[in-house]
Amino acid sequence: MSTVQPIKMKIANILRTKVVLIPLFILVFIYLFAWAGLPRLVHWQAEKQVLERSGHVLKMDLPEVNPFKLTVRIPKLSLATPEGEQLVAFDHLFVDVSGTDLFTGLVALDQIDLKNLNLNVALLPGGKNNFTALLDAFKTEEPEEENTEPPAFLLSHLLISDAAIDFEDRRKPDGLKTRFAPLNLELRDLATRSETDGDFILNAVTGLDAELKLRAQIQLADPSATGEFSLTGLNIAKLEPLLAPLLPTAPPAGSADLVLNFDVNLKDASEDIPPKVLINNINAEVREFSMAAKPQGARAAAQFSKLNINNASFDLQANKAELTGIVLAGLQLNHASKAKAIGLDTIEVGPILVDLAEQHAEVDAATVKGGAVNVKRNAQGELDLMAAINDWVPAKKPADKNTPETIDEAPAKPWTYAVNTIDLSGINANIQDQTVSPALNIGLNSIAVSTSGVTQDLSKTLPLKASLNVASGGSIAVNGDINPSTAATQMNIEVNALALKPAQPFIGQFAKLNLVSGAIYTKGKATYNAKEQGYAGSLTVAGLRLNEAGTNNSFSNSKNCLPPACVSMPKA
Repeated sequence: MSTVQPIKMKIANILRTKVVLIPLFILVFIYLFAWAGLPRLVHWQAEKQVLERSGHVLKMDLPEVNPFKLTVRIPKLSLATPEGEQLVAFDHLFVDVSGTDLFTGLVALDQIDLKNLNLNVALLPGGKNNFTALLDAFKTEEPEEENTEPPAFLLSHLLISDAAIDFEDRRKPDGLKTRFAPLNLELRDLATRSETDGDFILNAVTGLDAELKLRAQIQLADPSATGEFSLTGLNIAKLEPLLAPLLPTAPPAGSADLVLNFDVNLKDASEDIPPKVLINNINAEVREFSMAAKPQGARAAAQFSKLNINNASFDLQANKAELTGIVLAGLQLNHASKAKAIGLDTIEVGPILVDLAEQHAEVDAATVKGGAVNVKRNAQGELDLMAAINDWVPAKKPADKNTPETIDEAPAKPWTYAVNTIDLSGINANIQDQTVSPALNIGLNSIAVSTSGVTQDLSKTLPLKASLNVASGGSIAVNGDINPSTAATQMNIEVNALALKPAQPFIGQFAKLNLVSGAIYTKGKATYNAKEQGYAGSLTVAGLRLNEAGTNNSFSNSKNCLPPACVSMPKA
């Protein structure tokens, strides 16, 4: 009995030792395999599967797996098409899985760190892109389950640094091609099925010379997003590949900035209820803008020094937009010869309210301050200003015989508008008429025009007030009403000391006389409508002197006569 008992105890100890050692050995083997064998297996299978299934070439350095810290690191990776075009490449990817949440059914990642990402995206004909072939090769034939909730997911920190995205539109030979670099993206505390917000930060410098910044709080449970967006230093000229096929003009040039805030919530959105989309504090600025009327050849051109859109907002659910104002400075329209046709110092419009549902726009005030207009009429009676404007009219395209005939549809609801006040002031005009010899030259200064209550209803009578000074002497002022549809007018007119000297070319056509001096004074009321046309008022011609052509001999002289004692007509 004494020898049997120790043997049983030894056997029991051996069995207990094996019970402990076998699971321990298995656990150690799993960890060693995960540490040493799994990276090589993943490396071999990943490259092999991608090549066999799609023909693409995947090259990657040996992954590093730490089973104790639950981290994975891929030092370097590149993916190319069978033709050798690179699709994706990066120098460093680090993923840290959250060990505390791994067994709760939650996909939880503490950190994703991606460095020097290079992504090449190209749009191809037929609605495809340069990733389509790769994705199609790995598609499964199993039908997707409908109405499945997104998996529970938590990402504590995502950091993408020094990335670059190349974008190219290959659907057309001259499609847009640009590059976004360097691009830096940071995201914190992003979670599904959570009421907490995740912070999203994106900073990028695009191939269009623009710096892009996006800061947002994202909630995937609703989902919703609020934040700020800015784009500064956009080089408009680099949009030429995108704009050239769309515009009948030459592509524009200039620079632009845009900043805005946004609040988007898709929680209660449906086919009947639009999502909550509120974009406010929209401020945009365009600088040193220029554009030619035609893509090639001699053509008119337009430019302005600055355009500001101030404090605009848009509410999708209300379907309304508001703007505090639009300010345009230094607008200029040039002839094909580069001579200035029109120049306006400042145009201000606003506040503006647009109801998209009712298709109605309302403007509180529109003002134009300062500027110049140059008009020349040649010997054939053609206006150069009209030629400059006609340059902007697109040429009619020939009808396509293959285009199917369209059925006449009911006309769309027309837009309505209302402008409370319109004021124009400080405008100068230079007019030259070459149909007479010598040419008639008239300068008009300090032109001012104002009206109010302008709408799309042209039958509505509008108040009109206007005044100007004539460079050769005198002034004209009118005040009254005008009907745009019928041109019916009733105006109070006052003309003071209007010099007659500029009328010499017309007198020379009919008589051998030189108009040396003279001025007109008149004050009265002009009426024009279907029933009545006429003018009632006084007329005085003062200081009139006519000489025989080529001499100083006076044909008529009343220079010593002051109004109203000169040639005059009392009120009629």
